[in-house]
Amino acid sequence: MFFCIVITEPQSLTYGGVAEIIGKVTGQSIQHISSSDEELEVGMVHAGMPEEYADMLAGLDRRIRENGSNNEGGN
Repeated sequence: MFFCIVITEPQSLTYGGVAEIIGKVTGQSIQHISSSDEELEVGMVHAGMPEEYADMLAGLDRRIRENGSNNEGGN
């Protein structure tokens, strides 16, 4: 059986919003720096992740960035 749990606030959070919350909690300056899909995938492969998995995660990241994490757009 497969379960999917989305961890979020009552509203969807952006990466920048998450960085802001982490910064407030830790008392440190945290900033999210966006990477292109290609940069993200190359970085994951360089860190040792299989290329197919890195491609899937980069695609998932793109979908979340474009449509939100909880399918708000109905897609």
